[in-house]
Amino acid sequence: MKLYVDLGNSYIKWALSDREGDVRSDEESPADPAAEIQLASNSLNLPLNQWHSLIAHNQWLLQGTDQLLFSQVLVSSVSQNENLALLQAYMKQHFSIECTLQKSERCWQSLHNAYVKPERMGVDRWLAMIAAWHKYHQACLVVDCGTAITIDAIDESGQHLGGHIVPGIQLLQKMLTGATAQVKMFADDKRNDEADAIYGHSTSDAVTLGCQFMIRDYLQNRWQQFHKAQQNGLLLITGGDGLEASSQLDMASSYHRDLVLQGLYIRHQ
Repeated sequence: MKLYVDLGNSYIKWALSDREGDVRSDEESPADPAAEIQLASNSLNLPLNQWHSLIAHNQWLLQGTDQLLFSQVLVSSVSQNENLALLQAYMKQHFSIECTLQKSERCWQSLHNAYVKPERMGVDRWLAMIAAWHKYHQACLVVDCGTAITIDAIDESGQHLGGHIVPGIQLLQKMLTGATAQVKMFADDKRNDEADAIYGHSTSDAVTLGCQFMIRDYLQNRWQQFHKAQQNGLLLITGGDGLEASSQLDMASSYHRDLVLQGLYIRHQ
């Protein structure tokens, strides 16, 4: 059995595979013959603080699965070093297995990384591109909306054109309120719950709507520029805030769950 782990800045996600081609989330769920496509729907995820609590009580992966044996633990990590160290120590203590860390590469099959030093690219970006290229083999703009928002462009030949990294919505809000004395978010502020609201009627609303529009307009601009150059290109959005972002762009069909986990699985088949 293989364990696939996506250790991010805010969440940890994972999935299990019984044998080649079969992926499941726990001991009870059935094997899936189309694992590279269905992996996302079988993944599990937790905020890191909840994961820390399970680790502290020796409960992660151990509840009801005392016969679990791993042939490999494959890890994509962009998290702080102490979280990775915690994962490695836990797997070694309870399962006597070393974690295999995935790194970004110069190329994978016909997908080519634009970075001069590919090892310096966040591995989550590389794996999301692998998943996108494996599934479609055509020009793609891959957007991962997490703690940070990353954008990577791939042309029709599989050449990575480069990318962007900007703050995610939660990080934008924290940066704004943390760097200004009078801009504060108040829990008792009256909320403007209109779906088509444009302007906030409280500081909390003003910050939330302003950050949402900033990200939406940025993503729309990047997609329009990409699509102008790549007429047959696709937009793929993933990440914790990806579904909301795709909805704001009126492109719900562009949302793909857990591209990073999918890319990790595909890379090791």
